[in-house]
Amino acid sequence: MRRYEYMSTVSTFRPIDLGWVESSILYQFAKSKHLSAYSIFKYYKENRWEKPMAYKNIHKRIKRLEELRLIQHVEGNFERGAKPYEITTFGLLAFMSLSTSDGAEFIHHHKDNVIFKSLLLEYFEEKTIDSIRTLKDTNTGEMGEYMYECCSATRKTCSEIWNEITKYGLDKILPSDKIIQDYILYLDGRYAEESVLKEIEQYKKRLDDYKLKLQEDSKFDLEYEYYLENKFPYTNDLNEAKKDPKNFEPPFPFNYMYVELAYLDSSFEEKMKSFAFYLVTLIGGFAEYREAKNKEELNEALEGFGRDMSMHKMLNDKKLLALITDLKNEFDLGYRQFMHYHKI
Repeated sequence: MRRYEYMSTVSTFRPIDLGWVESSILYQFAKSKHLSAYSIFKYYKENRWEKPMAYKNIHKRIKRLEELRLIQHVEGNFERGAKPYEITTFGLLAFMSLSTSDGAEFIHHHKDNVIFKSLLLEYFEEKTIDSIRTLKDTNTGEMGEYMYECCSATRKTCSEIWNEITKYGLDKILPSDKIIQDYILYLDGRYAEESVLKEIEQYKKRLDDYKLKLQEDSKFDLEYEYYLENKFPYTNDLNEAKKDPKNFEPPFPFNYMYVELAYLDSSFEEKMKSFAFYLVTLIGGFAEYREAKNKEELNEALEGFGRDMSMHKMLNDKKLLALITDLKNEFDLGYRQFMHYHKI
């Protein structure tokens, strides 16, 4: 998996529906580095567009968000003894999977988070991300849609995974979330501590005892090929992999979990390709409209375009250029093959 750190992290994300008030409070945390219960209370009290809420009700909602691991307490000494909270990776994922946002504060405040490192900073330079001031413009609005699609797809995949796990009651015997995350990395070829593998062996023993209580189900008794075919999609490689004793079958649900996350990872690749193609088309159309004869003239035109400088930054972004170059090479190869067989 290309985004192995992201996929490992979200492997233990258990999506849950939030009420309107909880979603609204989570949005406030997403827009800030950290907030206290009192600052949230003050916001609803002073904002004429919001309905005021009693402090005890806000505190109750915040404790629930903390229990759901969507926010977490920030350690340290703060002014007036404040006890601030910050949004977690799962909180950002929940927030971005619900709807798109016009503001870009949540990107700037949390750009070191694995979500943004995997979905944006892998393809864009940091200065490009820093230039974004809103997600309302043509190009940045599409970026917001791209992130929403990735996060909503993640939410859907994780819901399916954990519904399947709960269906069999395996959540009662699974190892800790940290062990699960490390094991997913191990299945992707990364190093794992011996303690992680020992925990998985203990889980296998619990699973063997537990399976006696389950009725036969084709989903539960996944075939060996289900996992291996994903890692070795070509027939020759697959046949060789089956002969190698190192290519063991992970116990259910980790084989199932790994494959579903790998599919999700591939879908992200296609979403970014579509977004990159859109940007090329947009900038190309703009250059033609302004009759820009060279890069300098196009740069000058883009500097005054929209409410931020992101389009100008994108034109000069080396990471984006590398992605677009790969995309062009991939298209050219397919085009040559297509035309060759078309002529035949």
